[in-house]
Order: sequence, then C-alpha cells, then structure tokens
Amino acid sequence: YTEKELREIFSQYLDDIKIYGYYIPLPIPKAEHFSNIWPIRNIFYWLIRAGKKYPNMSTGILIRGRKK
Repeated sequence: YTEKELREIFSQYLDDIKIYGYYIPLPIPKAEHFSNIWPIRNIFYWLIRAGKKYPNMSTGILIRGRKK
C-alpha cells in the first residue's frame, strides 16, 4: 500500500493519522551483517532516519492515530 492508500483506509477509524517507515534496505544482499562495523554503522543509522521521512520506500510502516 502507498501512504495515500493507507490514509484513506484508516481515516474512517482514526483521526490525526501519522505514518512512519522504519528502515530503507540497502540493495546489497546480507548487508545487515556488517552493521556493527564503525563506518558502515553510520549508513544504517541514516537509513533508519530516512525511513521515517520516506515510508513508501521502507521495509515496514508504522501507523499512529487517535481513535474516533
């Protein structure tokens, strides 16, 4: 689903909807195995922060809202 589609679906149940992503994956297979190496770790922190801004590109999406 896109962010727009999710807003339409959940708007009948929730007010003040916020949609966040939580991680944009690297296009390199098994890149997560190197996330503890210092210079590469910064790339993973950046990808986590970028996931919040671009939920359509994220691995997963979090939806927050107030019940109607």
